[in-house]
Amino acid sequence: MALPSQTERSPNAGHTFVQRGTGPSRVVIVTAAALLTVGVVGGYLAFRSKGPTPPGALQQEAIQTPGVPITGSLAQSGAPGDNPGPLSRALEQGLKTGTGPNSANPTPGAGDPGKPAPVDLTAPTGTNPSAPKPVDSSPAKASNPLAPSGSTEELRNTMAAGDQKLAAGDKVTARLLYSHVLGDSRTTKSDQDSLRAKLSQINDDLLFSPKIAKGDPLAEEYVVQSGDNPTRIARKRDLATEPSLITRINKVSATGLKVGQKLKLIRGPFHAVVHKADYRLDLFAGSPDEPANWTFIRSFKVGLGTDNGTPTGNFVVKQASKLINPPWINPKTGEKFEKDDPKNPIGERWIGIEGVGASAVHTGFGLHGTVDPDSIGQQKSMGCVRMAGDDVALVYELLTEKVSLVKIEP
Repeated sequence: MALPSQTERSPNAGHTFVQRGTGPSRVVIVTAAALLTVGVVGGYLAFRSKGPTPPGALQQEAIQTPGVPITGSLAQSGAPGDNPGPLSRALEQGLKTGTGPNSANPTPGAGDPGKPAPVDLTAPTGTNPSAPKPVDSSPAKASNPLAPSGSTEELRNTMAAGDQKLAAGDKVTARLLYSHVLGDSRTTKSDQDSLRAKLSQINDDLLFSPKIAKGDPLAEEYVVQSGDNPTRIARKRDLATEPSLITRINKVSATGLKVGQKLKLIRGPFHAVVHKADYRLDLFAGSPDEPANWTFIRSFKVGLGTDNGTPTGNFVVKQASKLINPPWINPKTGEKFEKDDPKNPIGERWIGIEGVGASAVHTGFGLHGTVDPDSIGQQKSMGCVRMAGDDVALVYELLTEKVSLVKIEP
């Protein structure tokens, strides 16, 4: 910034001054350049005595939320030369400082670019407390040191941002932030467990209740038309979910719909990831082509194959393989079980899966219920993934043939 001129030129500047006395004549010649130099020096010293413009009076940088690869309507580009990161500048400032429109704990004055920085009253004696302090360009340090194998600082910052959004009632953004941290390989197991619990509770409200949250990409509103039923509505809206999900989340009967009635629809598609080591199935929503951007929905405990018999790999829900209350023949003994047989090991739901790519060698496997609830969390099946009755009924409604992926990991 150019310094303002604080010098004054004499109307005689540039002339030669002659001083006459009673003694011998003396001529003092002062050049205009010398006068100008004195004026500039004096003005500069006067300017310095006022102190420099405090940092913050010129501008206030938006704070970024690092490590959150957000896409869609939240992703915005900044002005030339800016580096706003994946979130828009306004959202990032609200997440980090609590000053956004949905912030639960606004910080007074944090959004005022003309507000001077506060004076540091803790400066040691003999220093100028109003002098600007060096700018620390290094990343913000966590209040508690991170364990060597712990979640990174940027992931913890993102989780804290999600906590702020959740506290402010913005469950859609909180779910998005939590899901991205959950999917990061650097996140510790304890943090993953905490995130799954938070996300499951969020989705009880966002996904599995009749309420529709503003901006929720997984839900939409539908007004019942004459002749509608859940099957017709699902076909009209091209939903990648079962029609029975409509009655479940809206708490209505298939035959009790009324013209003009508003319903909540869930679009899908959904996918499953089985973690054998933890006997857990995680359910996600999103495009099958973009697993890195999947949104976590809920976890379920599962049972697995005897002697580690459940194969690992990538699968897809097989066409015409979703069955309700199916009969079953034991492939090893030939024993037959009819539908409604209380001894039928398959239970009330069967979701067949087929391997894709290198996993195509694995055939005949599926997700299903069980008549032996104690087998959940153990290796007692013939290689299939067992689930509790209510759990598999919900997963059945969410997974779609030829679309939904099932990944089985060690």
